Amino acid sequence: MSNYCVIRCDKLTCGKFSYCKSNQKTKKCPYCEHIINLAKAKKHHVQTTGEAKKLVQIFNTRLGEITEPKWYKESKTKMDITKQ
Repeated sequence: MSNYCVIRCDKLTCGKFSYCKSNQKTKKCPYCEHIINLAKAKKHHVQTTGEAKKLVQIFNTRLGEITEPKWYKESKTKMDITKQ
């Protein structure tokens, strides 16, 4: 039994990959914050988080330009403002 799944966001403007535990029902995309229904999503099962992170990195690199998650951009902007 696999512990983790690599999934792809089904929102047309996003399409980025992320991973989750295989027993979850939904997952919030870390890039666009879209809620993904895991019952309908195509999954690639893996055993460890290390494998999952590596696959997500490979898949997103193959998509082209990797964009940072929305929450990371917001926190990065807040840090830049506080430094000035």
